Amino acid sequence: MPVPDADAIVEAYNELGYAAPFAAVARKLKIAPDALYIRYPSREALAEAWLANVVPKAAPPGELGEAFAHVVLRILRTMEQRRDFARAWVVALVGTAPLQPERFKNLHEYLYGYFISWLDANEKSLGLPPNVFYADVRVDLADLLCMMASGFVVSWEADRSLGYGQTRRRVEAMRYLLDALLIQRQQFGDTSLLTHLYTLLESMHAQHLRPALELLLNPERLTRFASPSKLGEALRMFLPPSS
Repeated sequence: MPVPDADAIVEAYNELGYAAPFAAVARKLKIAPDALYIRYPSREALAEAWLANVVPKAAPPGELGEAFAHVVLRILRTMEQRRDFARAWVVALVGTAPLQPERFKNLHEYLYGYFISWLDANEKSLGLPPNVFYADVRVDLADLLCMMASGFVVSWEADRSLGYGQTRRRVEAMRYLLDALLIQRQQFGDTSLLTHLYTLLESMHAQHLRPALELLLNPERLTRFASPSKLGEALRMFLPPSS
């Protein structure tokens, strides 16, 4: 009997539990255990093959943020369908160690191809700072997008909000942020927000960016946000030198 597809195997694991031995899963699927081992040497390899199947070979037309949200939400919806298995996989894979691209090596490879397809097709729409050339940052941009996508996989595991709504809202926020930072906009002077940040951050004069950031960094205002310490930490990274 042929080996079922990855989704069917994951469904069996989801019912039996992530810790179930391959032999038990094989019996449930009525196939030889060796057939599973040959195809998927570990549960981690199985999980990544399962999710890689939902990553399109090429990004759909549209802006970068739309392409990013499309693939990330597609992965999260798939994980939600096999929630117990998916959560156990993320916990086992990441543990207490920091998230690194190699921890999602196979999924990263598929995502990389997806994002590279969008970047190559839309190179002219990117608004990169002066003297930053697409060919020099092409791989870095794709890797960065892959890492962001993997980060949302981890966020999903810890999200206990209804319908993982908190993670979905964050994906939507990242969608708009990516487009503002990297895509040329007429309202931004036919360039991107990243270009303007680059111009301000390279300046040694504190009167440009610092007043606006310190307005938000006011302790009384920070406490109105859901995560004041995290927001404060993020904003301080943009503060220009004092002198």
